[in-house]
Amino acid sequence: MTQFQPFVMERMMTQFEQEVDYNLSESGVHPLLLSELLGDAPEMIEGLLATDLNYPHVNGIPELRQNISKLYDGASPENVLVTVGAIESNFLSIRTLLSAGDEIVIMSPNYMQIWGVAKNHDLSVKSFHLLEENGWAPDHVAYLEQHWHHMSASEIGKVVGRSKNAVIGKAHRLELSKVLEPENVPYEPVAPPRPSPRRKRVTTTCSFEDCRNTSQPGRDRCNVHLSTATVSENQFAGTGTAGASSMGW
Repeated sequence: MTQFQPFVMERMMTQFEQEVDYNLSESGVHPLLLSELLGDAPEMIEGLLATDLNYPHVNGIPELRQNISKLYDGASPENVLVTVGAIESNFLSIRTLLSAGDEIVIMSPNYMQIWGVAKNHDLSVKSFHLLEENGWAPDHVAYLEQHWHHMSASEIGKVVGRSKNAVIGKAHRLELSKVLEPENVPYEPVAPPRPSPRRKRVTTTCSFEDCRNTSQPGRDRCNVHLSTATVSENQFAGTGTAGASSMGW
């Protein structure tokens, strides 16, 4: 395991959240009193007071899982796991889906619990940033500059939603120094040169009756018997097919 990454925000809140008069780090609303929540339903207060202080269903009470499943087409209570807040859910999701060495891309700013869990379990963490001045659009240039020296153009392109060639072009315009690896170089196939047609000269014996003279190049007759038959035109290297017939040559 790499050096442990503490969840700095939650650590700070653990130390000071309950000790201050004004908590500016909290993203929620001021909490309600239980009496305010149940004030209009006194019968629910009686039900709450009659609840056993015992171990609950560890995956969520059946009624709650049933109601949650109704929000999703085709889901059943067996598909629902109720966790104690989003932190437990985030942790279980990462530990279930990813293993050491797997890659995860995290947006920033964000709730940094996932970043810390990923780091602490040896995941390959890559991040990209949103810019307020850009309407909270991703800062692709900063991501490119940050990762250009240790990621391929294809990998960067997958994160920022651009093609490999677009990434390479942007890096060139930004004058980022890097020797392009073969994977980063645009592939432009070049057709091999076409060989010039050449006659295929084959020495054979004349096919006329019992003649044993050498046949003319590209023909099956010798010079003496050539005029007595129709012969094929020259064969070209690599074609393997005869041309139109003609008398003589």
